[in-house]
Amino acid sequence: MSKTVGVEDFRMEVMQLLDEYGKDARMVLNDTIPEAADICVKMIRGNSRKQTGKYAKGWTKKQQYYRGLGTSYVVYNRDRYRVAHLLERSHRIKNQWNTYGSTVGDNVIRDATDYTEQWLVTETEKRLKG
Repeated sequence: MSKTVGVEDFRMEVMQLLDEYGKDARMVLNDTIPEAADICVKMIRGNSRKQTGKYAKGWTKKQQYYRGLGTSYVVYNRDRYRVAHLLERSHRIKNQWNTYGSTVGDNVIRDATDYTEQWLVTETEKRLKG
């Protein structure tokens, strides 16, 4: 049977549904974001250059709090942070004989963040649907 609802009652029902959906989405994101940070760290560690192994082992995550906005995670290299941009991007180099050349970046960080973004979107949608 159908039920007749006034405009004000309809507005209140819609607001209540949106509030419930927002709470569900917040709970799902609180579960999936730490998992996404773990996936990103594992991908970067697995695909990084490993001459001595210190660069790959240095990748970790850190949780940050924002007032009223919740938490976020930062993935960073705690030991070899100075060379991350050099290994990620192509750049010019100068050798001992004063000749110049170039080196090719490996884009490990970009590939890991792209994959993690896609994983986070699909996983969040999957958990919200089911």
